[in-house]
Amino acid sequence: MKQDEKSEGTGASCSSPSDNFSSNSSGSESAQDTTDRSSSSSGSGPHESSGSESSQEFVIGADGRVPFGGKMDFSFRCWPSAVAAVANRDAFDLAHFVADCKSVMKVRAKELAYSTGETFWLQANAAPRCALEQLALLVFEAHTDTARFDAASSGVEFWTVCIKSDDAVGWHWDKDYDMEQDGVNVCPHLGTVTYLTEGGAPTVVLDHTAPLTTESSCQGSAKRAWISWPSVGKHMCFDGRYLHGAAPELAGAVSPKAGEERVTFLANIWLNHTPRGAKRLPKERAATLTPPGAFAAGKNASKKLIQRPGQISVLHQLVGERRASSGRSSAGRLVWRFGEVRGVAGAQQPVVHTVDLPLAAQDVKAAVDEVGRQWDQGKKRRGDNYLREEGGSADFLTGLCVDFEKWGGVSGRIAVDNGRGEDEGQRGPKRRRKA
Repeated sequence: MKQDEKSEGTGASCSSPSDNFSSNSSGSESAQDTTDRSSSSSGSGPHESSGSESSQEFVIGADGRVPFGGKMDFSFRCWPSAVAAVANRDAFDLAHFVADCKSVMKVRAKELAYSTGETFWLQANAAPRCALEQLALLVFEAHTDTARFDAASSGVEFWTVCIKSDDAVGWHWDKDYDMEQDGVNVCPHLGTVTYLTEGGAPTVVLDHTAPLTTESSCQGSAKRAWISWPSVGKHMCFDGRYLHGAAPELAGAVSPKAGEERVTFLANIWLNHTPRGAKRLPKERAATLTPPGAFAAGKNASKKLIQRPGQISVLHQLVGERRASSGRSSAGRLVWRFGEVRGVAGAQQPVVHTVDLPLAAQDVKAAVDEVGRQWDQGKKRRGDNYLREEGGSADFLTGLCVDFEKWGGVSGRIAVDNGRGEDEGQRGPKRRRKA
């Protein structure tokens, strides 16, 4: 099941209370005109355009995205053996790469005094200095091959998260957090997760977008969720506007290894917009890490990363009939809380929200067990559809889609939690943790 597949990158612009965010609709050009014309302007490559933002004006489309040319696939997809597909076996060492992830998380967190770390920026036309930057660039190129954009203002924002396998990553939207003070929520075009260890909390993505401005409420509904369990070398992508987190309550569905670390490499794709606080990994630090030769290079290298997406199973198709025949009328519920900001530009205040999903952990476990049973029965016939053959407890399941209306008859809810204190929200200043 795919949503918003191969969407166009242009749209009408919207206005905001911010001085740095305005609409093009009152001028001689629309966002559509700007992007179309910019794609034919002079540049050094096929992806270059002049559609980047200026210091006086910021344009965003009616779909809530910064406009770009061409097309991009925003659907949830998984590739179980993506890292293996692009790794140079003679130069890539997983243990060393994981150590690099831990190293850069510590250095940026220490620099900025944030316990969760910060992000790094790599411009679309930059040459990578280390394997981390090389993987970030491969991710960017793999997902933007049919898009047109200004390479000077486009690129990939990447960071690493190293936590215990039973830890959670609070619900959040990835944004240009430095623009929140201007009252604007600007999200990346695409979010990606590359898992480097086995087990731990799965990434859960809800089809609920952040409001355009911080004055508007974040509450609403979610009709679908997608769940991705960690597996070594797996790569996953989703619409960068969507609410997401990592839920340890659902980890047990694939028997995680308790006590071990959950290490992920995160990369957000931004087109025609550079996050204001973006900084490149310092050259001196990059020189101490695995060199860029650890991954494949060349014109077609990025295509190997996402050449064979895995099958996404659907919850109600797997266990819906069984549940109905057993007489169970309710799917149960899972509830979490998270923090966001609300208010006019420059005066935002924290607000606690509740994520309430018509879903129970045992239902997810039943679906995983059913996929596993099907995998065991038809391993030779369906191996390429479900995943790679070797290693890993989650290899038989690339992802699970939950259609709440078809499963439980009720949408998921994201609501303001008026009965809880602000300290119960899982959002800190400049939070950069991602599922």
